[in-house]
Amino acid sequence: MKERLRNMRAVNSLCKKAIDDRDFDLLCEVMMKDSNQLHSVCLDSWPPIHYLNDTSFRIIDLVHLINDKFATANNHYFKYMCGYTFHAGPNAAILVRHPRYVDCIVKLIEDAFVGTDTNLKVPCLDPLKLREECPPETRFSLPRANNDKLTEIVPSHLKRDGIKQIILTKIGGGAKITEFKIEPCHENRSKL
Repeated sequence: MKERLRNMRAVNSLCKKAIDDRDFDLLCEVMMKDSNQLHSVCLDSWPPIHYLNDTSFRIIDLVHLINDKFATANNHYFKYMCGYTFHAGPNAAILVRHPRYVDCIVKLIEDAFVGTDTNLKVPCLDPLKLREECPPETRFSLPRANNDKLTEIVPSHLKRDGIKQIILTKIGGGAKITEFKIEPCHENRSKL
């Protein structure tokens, strides 16, 4: 843990550099390695702390498979289509390179966790309409041949209950300073 804390400034600097340089590959690599290290430290504590579950590990495997297929599809010009991070819990936050890849990622997650069962669907909440942000002709898709590895990543016992829902969102405009005035509470309020 001490070593992890000692390295946090370097990790934060690398993340800032990746954002400043718009280097998505660097950001994903640092983010995923840092997430893995955090959970390794949790497991190395005594008694061990278990935040990740079977589904979390399947998501990690799935993201790496997607990225391997993506790197091959673009002749290794880019390494990552997406990256994951897990905080204090089993739920993945998946960062996606560009809106044109969102639909592809969602479909691959559905394929992995639902397979060919058309009666099953993973509810996808998309209040910002991110899946519609890019016209269909500009959306990216990975070749669907040889997706055996994709379906093998998720064991059958996680197919139906592994993922409860997918929530699509995007990074906001950052922190804002606001003025908020709290009125004092008066004891002599009239009752409703």
